[in-house]
Amino acid sequence: MKHKIIMLVLPVILIVSLALVGCAKPAAPEAIELNYQIALAYHPGDYNTDVVLKLAELCESYTGGRLKLKLYYPGDIYPTYTDMAVAVEAGEADLTFVSSIVLETLGVPEVAISAVPYPGADMQTRINHQRQWWTQEPSGPKIQKLVEAQGVKWLDIVLNGPTVIVLNTEAMTKEEWSKLKLRSPNMDIYLLMSESTGAHAVPLAYSEVPMALKTGVVDGLLTGQVSYEADRLWEDGADCFPINLVFMATCYSNFINLESWQKLPPDIQQIITEKIMPELDTWADKRNAQAIADGLKVIEENAVVYELSSSRLAEIREALVQTLHPKYQELDPELYNAFKEIAGF
Repeated sequence: MKHKIIMLVLPVILIVSLALVGCAKPAAPEAIELNYQIALAYHPGDYNTDVVLKLAELCESYTGGRLKLKLYYPGDIYPTYTDMAVAVEAGEADLTFVSSIVLETLGVPEVAISAVPYPGADMQTRINHQRQWWTQEPSGPKIQKLVEAQGVKWLDIVLNGPTVIVLNTEAMTKEEWSKLKLRSPNMDIYLLMSESTGAHAVPLAYSEVPMALKTGVVDGLLTGQVSYEADRLWEDGADCFPINLVFMATCYSNFINLESWQKLPPDIQQIITEKIMPELDTWADKRNAQAIADGLKVIEENAVVYELSSSRLAEIREALVQTLHPKYQELDPELYNAFKEIAGF
C-alpha cells in the first residue's frame, strides 16, 4: 500500500517541482562597469560636471542598472586629457570625455576640420554644424572610420562653450599683441589660433596655467570660457577679456575604446546610440546656454572686460581664415568641403 502511495505522490512532487523551477526568476545579469576618464576637474554644480553625471545617470536608468560608469577625474589616474585619450586608445581605459579635437594628436588630424573658425553663427548653431559633420554623409562615415582605425569609437559631441583668450593686460594693437605669450593646448589648431592674433603660442598643460601666469611664463591663455569660469584661475581684477574675440565652439566628445564597445551586448549598444546619447545632447544644449550666460556674468564681476576695435578684430579673423582654412582643406578636401557646405562659410 505504501509503495502505491509513493508511486502516486512522486509524479505530483515532480510536477510541482518543475512548476516552481519554471516560475523562478532568472538570475539578473551582472552589471557592466565602464572606466570613464573625464578631462575636466570635478566642480559640483558646474556644467561639465553635470554633463558627465547626467550621462552616468542615463546609463543606469535606461539599462535598468546593467550599465554603470565609474568616474575618474584629472589626477585620479591620468593627469591630462591627452593621457586619458591615449589610455582609451590603448584599451587601458574604456571611455573618456575630452576635447573633440584631441584625437588630432593621436593620429587623426582630420577631426580638427569641424573646429575651424568661421563667422556668422552662434554657439548652438556651431554645435549643430559639428554634429552634422560627425554623423551625416559624406563626412560622418569617413571621419568615424578614421577614428575607429585608431581603436576608438565616437559616441557623441556636446558644446562646452566659446573659445576665448584671457590676458593679464589690455592688449589692443597689433604691436601690443606681438609681445604676448599665450598658453595653448598642444594641438595644431589651437597653436595656430593663438599665433593668428600676432602673439607667441606656448604649448602648456592646463594644470600648469595658474603658476605660469604668476611667474610670467605666459601672459594669457586660449581656453574655453565655461571651463575657465569654473576653475576660477583669476585674481580679482587681474585678468582681461577681449570679450568680442571668440574663435570657435569648444566641444567635447565621448569616445569609447572600440573593443570595449564591441564587448557590450547589442541591445545596450542600441540603447546608447538611439536613446542615451540623443537625450544627453538635448539636455546638455539647454544646460549649456545657461552655463555660458552664468559664466559671462561671473567673468564680468571678477575680471576686466573690454572689446577690440572692429579693425583689429577683422585683422585677426582674416589671419585665422588665411592660416587655418588652407591647412585643413589640403589635409582632406572631401571632409573640409563637407563642413563648408554644412556651415555655409
